[in-house]
Amino acid sequence: MSDALNKLGAFGERHRFPRPFGFAVTLFFFVGIVYLPVLFSSETFVLRDFSLFGYPLAHYVKQSLLAGEIPLWNPLNDCGLPFVAQWNTMVFYPPALLNLLLPLSWSVGLLAVLHLYLGGLGMYALALKWTRHTHGSALAGVSYAFSGIMQTSLMWPNNIAALGLLPWVLLTLNLAWGKGGRSILVAGAVGGLQMLSGAPEIVLFTWVLAGLILLVDLAQQGFRREGIFRFACCVFLTAGLSAIQLVPFLDLFVNSPRASGDVYMDWAIGRASWANFFIPLFENTGPQGSGVFYQVSQKWTHSYYCGIAPWLLLICAVAGNRSWRVRLLVFLVPFAILLAMGNDGALYPLLNKVLPLGAMRFPVKFLMLVMVCLPLLAAHAMRRLPVMRRSGGWVWSMMAAIGLFVIALSLSGGREMTEAARSLAAGNAKGRLLMLIILGALLVFGVRARGGFRRRIWMSLVLFVWVDLTTHQPNLAPTISRSVYAEKNIAETSLADARMGVGRALPSDAAQNYFLSGPSKPLTEHFREKRAGLYSDMNLLDEVAKVNGFYSLWLPRFGEVQHLLYDGP
Repeated sequence: MSDALNKLGAFGERHRFPRPFGFAVTLFFFVGIVYLPVLFSSETFVLRDFSLFGYPLAHYVKQSLLAGEIPLWNPLNDCGLPFVAQWNTMVFYPPALLNLLLPLSWSVGLLAVLHLYLGGLGMYALALKWTRHTHGSALAGVSYAFSGIMQTSLMWPNNIAALGLLPWVLLTLNLAWGKGGRSILVAGAVGGLQMLSGAPEIVLFTWVLAGLILLVDLAQQGFRREGIFRFACCVFLTAGLSAIQLVPFLDLFVNSPRASGDVYMDWAIGRASWANFFIPLFENTGPQGSGVFYQVSQKWTHSYYCGIAPWLLLICAVAGNRSWRVRLLVFLVPFAILLAMGNDGALYPLLNKVLPLGAMRFPVKFLMLVMVCLPLLAAHAMRRLPVMRRSGGWVWSMMAAIGLFVIALSLSGGREMTEAARSLAAGNAKGRLLMLIILGALLVFGVRARGGFRRRIWMSLVLFVWVDLTTHQPNLAPTISRSVYAEKNIAETSLADARMGVGRALPSDAAQNYFLSGPSKPLTEHFREKRAGLYSDMNLLDEVAKVNGFYSLWLPRFGEVQHLLYDGP
């Protein structure tokens, strides 16, 4: 991979630090500092869906494959339901074979962190291909890898895998429709790999974004039929390579209530929640027992902060820029934010009439487009800084970002929060203000500097972007000791009657609500309680059969069964 990255870096500035290989090493160092215990086996993740969903699914897959079976069906949840056809089981995802070779409590977390690293490398490579500016590309790679959504997604093995591959899909597709030949095979293989990760919304966003970029490129460069043909070849190749997963998924999807969009929609961001892009703890609910912060309006992601630096540079990217690709990225940022507001925004109700947006359930997921666009725009802005220096445009860009920060700060003062939450938000705002000052000062000195001094300033800028993102909110991906996952269930003796062929457990509504509300207890103790209570899909860890479960897709009759069991005839 380093050779490929160095070829991409063969063009660019005379002083190209960090060079592609140097950036790969630097990014690994950054990732290692934050996630050292997970990389080297002493701890693993535990928050929410990692312990409740992702890890139990990986356990079920591993046990099935070691027994010589492909897990087509899961008899232990929801009175039985398809397993391979679910979109997040990763049964056929090649890198997940690492789970067979290593202890599961190490490999699942390790794969998640490696995909985060892969995503940062991919964004660097994509930005370098588009901008030919190594410092801007390094900023883009760090911004993407450590963004709030990316770090939160470590609790979803399938989502972090798809996000890690997203920039590589865009890069290889861009090369494929431009060059053709073997590039089409590479793009199809990378696209198929992402498809097998089993994250439909992320895959959909990836291909929609790729299609839009192709259209604006063709519109600016002139219509070329070979570009469209090559893109179509990539689509068919990707579909063919992932058909083993795609076909059963589509069959289950069209026969699931989710296909009609007639499911509970929740977790749209509020109209003022754009302020979280500047003050991450704006509208926070205060720390839970795990030390994790939630937002008042939504609980899908704990943060969608992308750093202060991209906003400082945003106007520089677009002012006077004739690239339609850049204009597309700029358009998508407010477009995605408005869609993430759900029915409180102007766009979602309109588009929902013609597109099945309800199948996504959580409008906040549209913010994933923002986390892709902002780093790329920051890279374009870094490339244009010498031009903007002569026109003074960089000053207007900084003033606009400072103005947005001040507005966000004023909004946070009027929100209904507890005194503890308000105090935490105020402290967090001071930290972001400090980063705003530091990053702004680095931009001022960098624009005016020359030669080696400018290079050192840009290196410092990338470093402080990493510091900004890794300190913006505590406990985005908390961990516990791996040994806790290997413990026996404390309720094992009382579960003897809930085995396949004997009976099924039926957790009460009260028990599920107790775990759902997230009682304020230490993570390890709370994990043991949830496992003993068979919450979500943790019953898979002990091969205990139960009536319900937590899955993205379910059979139509399952809703009727639950209604009878919990509400009566």
